Formats: sequence, C-alpha cells, structure tokens
Amino acid sequence: MDNLKDNKNKEEILYEYGSYKVSRDGSIYDILMNKRPVLKGGIVTLFRNGKRYNKKAARVVYEAVSGQKLTKCDVIKNKDGDETNIAFDNLYIEKRKNVMLKHFTPEQVEQIRKEYNKDTVAFMQTPPIMKCATSITAP
Repeated sequence: MDNLKDNKNKEEILYEYGSYKVSRDGSIYDILMNKRPVLKGGIVTLFRNGKRYNKKAARVVYEAVSGQKLTKCDVIKNKDGDETNIAFDNLYIEKRKNVMLKHFTPEQVEQIRKEYNKDTVAFMQTPPIMKCATSITAP
C-alpha cells in the first residue's frame, strides 16, 4: 500500500517557482522536497538569495501553476470561499478595483483614495493602490 502511495506522489506534476516546487493541490516544497508550512493568514515563508520573505501561499500556487506573473492589481480569490483551500483549481484572479467596488460604492472608493493619498503623498510619489485603480467607474 505504501508503494502505491509513493508511486502516486512520484507521478505528481510539480511546477517551478524559483528554487521551490509547487503542486496543483497547493503544496509548496523546498529544494530538499520538504513541504513548506502555510502559516496563519495563508502566508508561506520563502528564501531568496539568503533572505527570508513572506508571500501569500495562494499567490505562489497560482503563479507557479499558471506560469503567469501577477501584478499588485491582481487579487487571488477562492471559488469555494475557503481560504485554506489553495488548490489551483479552486483559485481565480480578480482585479483589485473590482473587489473594492463589491464592498464600497464608487464615491466611497474615491474618498478612500483621497484619504490614502493625503496621508502617503509625502512618502511616495504615487501610492501602490493608485497604480491599480486610477479611475473607477460604476459597472
């Protein structure tokens, strides 16, 4: 029985993500094929050039399997609503501005943008959120 399980794992297709391997079921493996744990909030800790960084596990799975590099404007959502289910078949992309419009009216979005811009313009030329949704119109 164990051999059957081992053969099944060997046949599983793994996708490259830097020095990591990712499966369609949402498992992320390091270079020694140790499974990386997904922490609270759906975060996985990865290492690049000797430095540690955290990234959303669902984003890692989606980028690795689809081969598509996501932008800051892209939000990964779960089809079944369960954020712990990060299998590729359960993930889809939605633009940040559309996510905001689902929760706020266009007027509220504009007010949020103005408040955010007022507080951060001294530190940055254009806030990251502004680059994603510079003009929002009602659907």
